[in-house]
Amino acid sequence: YRPFMLFVTRDPVDMAGSFERRGEGPKTRGVSIAEACALAENEFDRWPWAKLKVDLSQLAAASALFDAARP
Repeated sequence: YRPFMLFVTRDPVDMAGSFERRGEGPKTRGVSIAEACALAENEFDRWPWAKLKVDLSQLAAASALFDAARP
């Protein structure tokens, strides 16, 4: 078996709104949302095995691509 990366993205403005609604600061672990997104994108780009990028709003449709019964 080989590793597979499912990279779920979300609009940074939506993420900022979510943090704000929860009363959290604009930074998470010392980096801004934009910096965290850029770091995640870089890791995704460097991933050498199979990968799929999907927007959070499309996650339900993307999950239909996988066969849960497959061993």
